[in-house]
Amino acid sequence: MNKKEFRKYLHHYISDNPVFTKKEEQKILKSIFNDSIHDKRNRGFRYPAAIIMVCLLFLLFLPESDYVFHLHHTLKAPASNHSRLQSADISDKLILEKAEQIKRKLSMKMTKEEAEKEFGKPTIKEKVQNPEGEPLEGWTYQFFKAENSKGNSNLPSGDIDVGNLKERHIGIELSLNWNEDAEIQIATLAYVQGKENKVIINFFKKDGSVQTIEQ
Repeated sequence: MNKKEFRKYLHHYISDNPVFTKKEEQKILKSIFNDSIHDKRNRGFRYPAAIIMVCLLFLLFLPESDYVFHLHHTLKAPASNHSRLQSADISDKLILEKAEQIKRKLSMKMTKEEAEKEFGKPTIKEKVQNPEGEPLEGWTYQFFKAENSKGNSNLPSGDIDVGNLKERHIGIELSLNWNEDAEIQIATLAYVQGKENKVIINFFKKDGSVQTIEQ
């Protein structure tokens, strides 16, 4: 890298990382690229020393961040689709088999203890609004969930996370809403299928019937 290229790179670096004032930037550039100095015996030392000085100053004033130099555009980019790939590798067949297994085990008359025995500890526990009376206790189970998936924090409590299902961040979502008598008031089972990532939602009723819709 010649002197002109190095100066251009350094100026780009300082401009992208505003840890120096404009005056400090000009002072640094002037001290590094002072063409009026003719002592060639020391030139071989001045460039490495100048680089070290800039690096030390940068590290000294570096704010808490996770990027260095111009590479920050890559490191600060939105999260990769790695979590999507992890979950998308789960086949539709495996998701469907698990969904059918849940349907067979689920009963609107089951107790909380029975639900935990069959499905384990819920992924999420929260209060769910009930238009017919007291708030319900909502249990949400998420199966085939990508390791890095955080779910939708803006989703109202009790709602199905259709967005993350369509993105295959989640393969299956089971929701059980319990009333004050510890009985299941509402139960839904949603899962993703097909190349178009259709979300199949099953609504379980007290009489044992099931209503199914697709989104």
